Amino acid sequence: MDDAVALFPDDCLGSDYTVRTFRSLAALRNWSAANPWIHLPARARQIAGQALAQGITGAWVGRVAPSEVRCTDLNYRESLLADGLNPRQRAVLDLLTTLSAAADAGNATVYATEGITDFASRLRKRFPRFVGSEYAPTEVERKRIRPVEHQDLANLTYQDDAFDVVISNEVFEHLPDLPAALRELARVTRPGGTLLATFPFLPFVETSMTKARMRPDGSIEYLMEKEFHGNPMDATGGSLVFQVPAWDIVDMARAAGFWQAEIVLISSLRAGITAADGPAIFVFAARPR
Repeated sequence: MDDAVALFPDDCLGSDYTVRTFRSLAALRNWSAANPWIHLPARARQIAGQALAQGITGAWVGRVAPSEVRCTDLNYRESLLADGLNPRQRAVLDLLTTLSAAADAGNATVYATEGITDFASRLRKRFPRFVGSEYAPTEVERKRIRPVEHQDLANLTYQDDAFDVVISNEVFEHLPDLPAALRELARVTRPGGTLLATFPFLPFVETSMTKARMRPDGSIEYLMEKEFHGNPMDATGGSLVFQVPAWDIVDMARAAGFWQAEIVLISSLRAGITAADGPAIFVFAARPR
């Protein structure tokens, strides 16, 4: 794997983007030492300010006028919206445009771990064979989301090698058994296909932070203060955070059946790709052999 070509070369999105692929914390540290701008909130504010004043141009969304850009708070990763998409969503979609599946949208099989969101609707419009799902464990919930289907990521019902591309946005942190879900995602991603995922990531930490875990009897053991994030299936309660992934997710993915597993750093002034604490989004990418 160490000799494998990066899933996303530095120039894959052209000169308007900074794209760097890392396979270890040491590699990221070495690169960031030579590129201290990656730590600067001032650079993040510059990207957000230009997006609001001049609009953006992205690989997926194209040109978005300033009137279609808004920022609801200082958490740019979530709130710097261009054409209704935040930077982490646009980063994933921009990387998606570089894959061979995007060039053959009519035949590409694309799966996302969301089915009722605006993000899913956009994928559905571009990829006729798109499949999106939600976690809907009760019959009441399943009836509410039909025809979108229920799937448990730790026990998917899809056949082996079913999808060219699998996308998971802000889900991994909520999974009580992340290794099991990674095994299933590796199983359903075809050889040569690609998994793209975002989640709250600790870029300069080796070991994931475990905040809660399931006991054998099905109850939850809380190791830290409870944390919940928004969930389109549960607007009032949200989803519990079980872990905040760090670099050990790379080894976890390899153990699950992925041949390549990498962290892709992506930043762009012109495309408005930034977070708040630093001017970049981190996307997890993996591929079976």
